[in-house]
Formats: sequence, structure tokens, C-alpha cells
Amino acid sequence: MFPNGEGSWAFKTYDILATGETNTLVPGNQAFTDAGIAVSAGEQVSIVASGKIHYCGSTKCTSAPAGSKFASHNCGSDQYGENFTEPGLNCWGLVFKVGSAGVPFPVGAKLTFTAPVTGELYFGANDGNYSDNSGAWEVKVNT
Repeated sequence: MFPNGEGSWAFKTYDILATGETNTLVPGNQAFTDAGIAVSAGEQVSIVASGKIHYCGSTKCTSAPAGSKFASHNCGSDQYGENFTEPGLNCWGLVFKVGSAGVPFPVGAKLTFTAPVTGELYFGANDGNYSDNSGAWEVKVNT
């Protein structure tokens, strides 16, 4: 059963007590989803991610936020055969961008960066077939 009871993952953002700290769930079955978190150019942003997604229609194919390196598993051949969202970045890994047209970057389990532009944070899974994915990563963003 899925968390929203409807057979799909809901994208939820919720504030916690610390100012500037937000937790969000990032579903593995979407290329990118607006997290509802605005950042300003020059602002320092910290991301901590955990959890697993399933990427091949089976719980046997799991991925932590770091994903799989291009040279490992069948990642390299899958990226070209399935038209991954971001070829060259880790397969089935958590990626982010600032703004809907922003350049995607890998997150891994932990990342701190300076926002290059002002815009909303978008998170997603780097995959080429989202229809067989399930699960979600938990992401904590501190601005």
C-alpha cells in the first residue's frame, strides 16, 4: 500500500521546527518535481538524503540517493538504451536543479552548494523509464 492510499506516491513537503529547514519526500517515479522550496542566487543550501527507490518493477532493484556509477552494473548501457533524463550522471540516483529549466546535478547522500541562480528546487530520479519505479527518498533541505 502506498502512503497516500491511492496506489501512487504523493510528493509531500512539510516544514519542521528549525528555521530554513524543510523535509520532503521525492518519489522515484518522476523525472523532476517542484519541492516548493525557493532559493536565492548566492544562498548556501545543504541537502541530506536517505531511503531507497525501486527502479525495475521489483524490490530487487533498489537505489540509494547516490545511485549507481556509470561503469557499474548495467548503468552505462541502460543510459543510452532508455534515454536517461541525465546521461552521464549516476543511474537511478537523486538529482536536483534550481528552476524548471535548470541544469541537473547529482545529490548523493549529502551535498552543500551555493545556489547559482534564484528559483525553486526540483528533485528527481535519474532514469529513463519511470513507469516501473516505486519508493521515495527522504530529503532534508537547509537554507
